[in-house]
Amino acid sequence: MMSRTIAFFFGVFIFAVAQANAAVVVFQRQPTVATTFADGTFSHHLTNQWDDGFYAYPGNPSTKAMNFYGINGLSIFFNSPVLLNSMVLEDLSNNSFNVNTLTVSLYDTLDSLLTSQTYSFAQLLLAPLATFNTAHVARISFDFTGGGNAYNDGRNAAWYLVSNITYSEDIVDDVPVPGAVALLGFGLLGLGVRRRVS
Repeated sequence: MMSRTIAFFFGVFIFAVAQANAAVVVFQRQPTVATTFADGTFSHHLTNQWDDGFYAYPGNPSTKAMNFYGINGLSIFFNSPVLLNSMVLEDLSNNSFNVNTLTVSLYDTLDSLLTSQTYSFAQLLLAPLATFNTAHVARISFDFTGGGNAYNDGRNAAWYLVSNITYSEDIVDDVPVPGAVALLGFGLLGLGVRRRVS
């Protein structure tokens, strides 16, 4: 019971430290579409036709961006894995090119899915805070359903906003430190001696 309590408080402590040291993704037009930020890059020019990608919105630079040209399948890549905390999502269209659902997926360095969350159009109208607190994130992917053939090129376009993407230094998986293991051993030995004396 005692070890579970210690583990719980250690987890709370690590989470609090991570939140205190959180960074925010900043979008800056370079010169039009955002391509890099302090700790990574953004996918862009996916259509090979438009200058598509994330555009700072409404100012430049901004912690908020829109998927310009209504492009689907945009990603954010981190130079090294992070602990992804949260982000805010919103629908931008309010017309016939609305997002029906928006799925945010998190991947590790091997491009294995860690977790994903899907939001409906009704939820996006409320600008929900998507909380993840997921470690080892190397890529964030944004995929929508819905929209319409806005450019008459056969693909569905829809618009959304993403903002306040907060992340922290990645959490290293617990590896026992020799000193801690020795201390634990002495503690167990002391408990055994105490029981025998009693």
